[in-house]
Amino acid sequence: QYTELLPKRSGYEFDLHVYNKVSQTPALLVVLDILSSSPPHFKKCWQHVKSLLATSIGLWRSAKETKLEHKHAAQVQLTRKVLQVMSRAGWLKDPWNKVSEVVHELSPPELVKLLMAVWNTLMKFPPQVEHSPETLRHEFNRLKPLFVDNIVALAPYYARFFPILNEFSNLPEDS
Repeated sequence: QYTELLPKRSGYEFDLHVYNKVSQTPALLVVLDILSSSPPHFKKCWQHVKSLLATSIGLWRSAKETKLEHKHAAQVQLTRKVLQVMSRAGWLKDPWNKVSEVVHELSPPELVKLLMAVWNTLMKFPPQVEHSPETLRHEFNRLKPLFVDNIVALAPYYARFFPILNEFSNLPEDS
């Protein structure tokens, strides 16, 4: 269902209901934050968190502005919090677990790209199933084009997301 709908605005009544309740009741974000520290319990929130992510994608998709503005502050905060709780619960592996740090640096269209990459990764590797790091490794490459396209804003974050690997550390030393 969602695959056909995204990245358009979500029209599912459940998604909109969850998003409206959470955005109108900040204490629900605190509850999600607390639950995220217990991954087995947080997995029971999968449908709700997925709804928040789907609705966030739709709302950013419908934003007409090309840059973040003051009126987006609440939506930015909610988007960041959703990404943070998913990271804390272990749903987003390194470097995906850091994406909440760059939300405020991106334009609405770039946020859609970022959230769609998160969405696609979560749909491919749902949190209810354990995945080996090798199966997730190729998913990390989805972030690099976003960083390249937004190099001016995201340059300070690049090293945190993509640490330099010393490819020469295994070479024999010259004598």
